[in-house]
Amino acid sequence: MNEELFRLLLALIAGILLGIEREYQNKFAGIRTITLISVGSALFTMLSIHIGAPENPDRIASNILTGIGFIGAGVIFKNDINLNGLTTAATIWVAAAMGMAMGSGHFVLGFATLAIALTALIFLKLIQNKLNSLHQVRVYKFSFQVDKLQLSELEAEFRDHGISFRKLKEFRSVNNSICVYELSGRVAILEKLNEKLMSQNLIDSFNY
Repeated sequence: MNEELFRLLLALIAGILLGIEREYQNKFAGIRTITLISVGSALFTMLSIHIGAPENPDRIASNILTGIGFIGAGVIFKNDINLNGLTTAATIWVAAAMGMAMGSGHFVLGFATLAIALTALIFLKLIQNKLNSLHQVRVYKFSFQVDKLQLSELEAEFRDHGISFRKLKEFRSVNNSICVYELSGRVAILEKLNEKLMSQNLIDSFNY
């Protein structure tokens, strides 16, 4: 088999394996996106070696990271209280590096990167979930009527549950108040707070 086709094939296999994990997690950049990034990076690297040889074999490859930065930024999005997509953006970055390794003939290095990336995405997530069950930081957005509830009363609820808190934002009108808090504590305790808030009529709505 032609050496360069073999490199593309390995980039394809590595991209598929890495993309399967993102697809399983139902992420925006799934198996097709990650695979195309891996194969595309491999091809650009090979073309860079050929077109730039012998003086500048890296003149195309050196710009891959710039292009990948735009794709990575496209999967990161922020709503009022949360930031999502950072892990997927990092996976895209690793997929590009993996493809470059395959394209430049560093197969062992490329598959070692694949193994490390899958370990981080799959096995480290188990550790992350365990840690989150012990202690979790959530950003809550509360909405309530000021004639029914005061912030001091809401904060007293946090203290009664043994939850650490920090007020981030507050928006107040004549009759209503919207406030954003960062709460931290055990998941079981945070869930008890959720149940109590839902059982009361003092809070109009909350989300995290």
